[in-house]
Amino acid sequence: MIKLEEIYNQYSGQMYSICLRYCRNESAACDALHDGFIKVFNNIDKFEAKGNLGAWIRRIMVNTCIDNIKAQNKILFTELEINDTDLPIDFQESMTYDALLLLLDQLPAGYRLVFTMHVIDGMDHAEIAQALRITETTSRTQLYKARKKLQDILNKNLKLYI
Repeated sequence: MIKLEEIYNQYSGQMYSICLRYCRNESAACDALHDGFIKVFNNIDKFEAKGNLGAWIRRIMVNTCIDNIKAQNKILFTELEINDTDLPIDFQESMTYDALLLLLDQLPAGYRLVFTMHVIDGMDHAEIAQALRITETTSRTQLYKARKKLQDILNKNLKLYI
């Protein structure tokens, strides 16, 4: 028999970290975590033991964060014709998690959401498009704009120290 308290204790820290990546502040992340675990506990009987429980919970948390973001504000997505060679440079692997969260806080909601889903959570554009009910082109555009905006922020801050 699965004990819900043990599940919460084992996964809440990791899931809170995921919620922080999607949400703009700790309060929203806590709300998403709470809502997500309610969904987990209400649907635990639907979990198939052949799969990974952590991955199943993570998917619920990501979807809950997306649903909460959609409910709180209208996210505007725009399309732009781009190809992968147009993408700005990738970020340093040495960047700390906290530094990345501070950078993501400076992005518009749509950019932040797609960037987090693709770069951090490893979702492809088809998955993002389906989850957000947008086209794959829009997903690619949002990722491009997010990377460009983050690169501009990093370049601007770098100039302050030179």
